[in-house]
Amino acid sequence: MGRNTFLPSSSSCVSRSLNHPTPSTLVSSITFNWKHKWLVEAQTNLLLSVSSACDPTLNKKLKRKINFLWKQVKTDSYAEVLSSLEPSYAVLLMWCYLIAYLDAQKQRDVIHSYKVKFLDVFKTAVLLSKTAAPTHVLEHSRCLLRHATHDDFKEQLVPALQKAMLRNPEIIMESVAHVLQGVTLELSPYLSELGKSLAQETRKKTAFYDNRRQLIQEKDAAPSKAEIHRNMEQAASLEAKVRGHRKKLECQLEEVMRIASQRDLVMQYESQARHLNRQFYEIQQKMVEEMHQTEIGEGSKQPGHMERSMYQEMITCEARLSNLESDLLESPEKVETNEQSRIHDQGAMLKLRGYVLQLAEEHLVAKDETCRQGAVVALKNLAHQCGSQEALEALIKHLVGVLNDQDFVDAEMSTSSEVAVLYRVVKRLQLERSSKACIPPHGETAL
Repeated sequence: MGRNTFLPSSSSCVSRSLNHPTPSTLVSSITFNWKHKWLVEAQTNLLLSVSSACDPTLNKKLKRKINFLWKQVKTDSYAEVLSSLEPSYAVLLMWCYLIAYLDAQKQRDVIHSYKVKFLDVFKTAVLLSKTAAPTHVLEHSRCLLRHATHDDFKEQLVPALQKAMLRNPEIIMESVAHVLQGVTLELSPYLSELGKSLAQETRKKTAFYDNRRQLIQEKDAAPSKAEIHRNMEQAASLEAKVRGHRKKLECQLEEVMRIASQRDLVMQYESQARHLNRQFYEIQQKMVEEMHQTEIGEGSKQPGHMERSMYQEMITCEARLSNLESDLLESPEKVETNEQSRIHDQGAMLKLRGYVLQLAEEHLVAKDETCRQGAVVALKNLAHQCGSQEALEALIKHLVGVLNDQDFVDAEMSTSSEVAVLYRVVKRLQLERSSKACIPPHGETAL
């Protein structure tokens, strides 16, 4: 509604409906009856619409215009027509303006005559409503409640208040507050009747406001979208860093496991080498003792059964040592051993090979078939273990010199198949090694 909509309405509506009477000649002479019911209803709706704007300037003009209307008509007849309308917020607001005008004009008798009616309109429109009443209507209703007595409050308002607080307390509490503030009565006698419902609703309101305050605090304390986005980016970067460190740790763990496996292999090799070294030393001592036991014939040695068994055991140990070396050389992992331990094992191995070569030289031309076969096998192993061309050539020259220096009395011995086989094996290995040009493993030197 515009500001100028209501300003001429009250006087124009009345004057047009009453054949344009002059205000100076019709002061308090216009009588309203049931025929003017539609006019009063239109005025109530217009009054509610204009007052809903809550504009102080507009409300002052509205009050001045409506008071000018009531100065031209009989207020008791206007109140009679107003009481015939259905209770609503518009009718209640018109009652509030009318009671304020009558109170200003000191017409208390008219107020008391219609007090039951406008209290009933207030009870029906506000207390028994299913929706919350407008605040400006409740504020204007205090002029009505000011005229309520103890009987009126106890008989009309208290039952309606109790019923409303039981049915919809969350809607009616504001209206109850305006009622208790609007009446000019001592309310202590009604404390037992209204206190229980008010206390229960107050606890609910307190809990509600506490929850509301907590939600507001949590909302204020909650991070903003930019902060959340920044935290998400930081979390993503941290996750990428952790993933990278995890991969590095996995690689380092694999490296540690590889080193541990190499260490286990080296320790196993060292333990087996020490065990074989002890066995070689024991065999050496037994061989020395056996070689000085007996002499058969004209100063020549005839090896006995014990010597042959020790010789076979020595060959077996030599083969085990050779297999251990080949396993270490063929391992996929690069084994870095202790230099001192490697030199010690290599020295023990060369020392043993020297004993084997010395014994094989003596047994190669022996009359015993077993000794000759053992010497051939031992020399074959020595030939296979030669890691370089120089070492192989040195062994061949040594064997050729041994064979040429012997005086073969027995023709069958000079054409021994074992010696021929040994010679052919050595020559074949010489050809193979010369074509491959092998490098001696672990710094092995020629015999």
